[in-house]
Amino acid sequence: MKRILLVSTNGNSASNASSMFEKHSSIQTTKADSGAKALEIIVKETFDVAVINESLSDMSGLDLCNKMVEINPFLNCALISGLPHDEYHEASEGLGLIMQLPVLLTEEDVNKLLSHLEKIARL
Repeated sequence: MKRILLVSTNGNSASNASSMFEKHSSIQTTKADSGAKALEIIVKETFDVAVINESLSDMSGLDLCNKMVEINPFLNCALISGLPHDEYHEASEGLGLIMQLPVLLTEEDVNKLLSHLEKIARL
């Protein structure tokens, strides 16, 4: 069972991501609707990955990634972002994000994320 923390303010990308993850019986999803709430949660619980929307109600997704790394440097993070690949790479450099996810997730995107997590687990 993979534990995913989904951090997103309500909206289309949040609903889409949530529904895509909930299709998988091998995934347990916990939701946070703000960066502050996500930080409270990761202090108490462990996750395989935090999937974070690029824009939250109280901070940017990249800011949240920075704060999460300070609390738990071993937490994998993936960012839901509509930035072009090169801009995403430049903006996220040094944060250790495992991947960029599109705003509207597909089954293929979820499978890629799960595959990345499996590879990391084997290291």
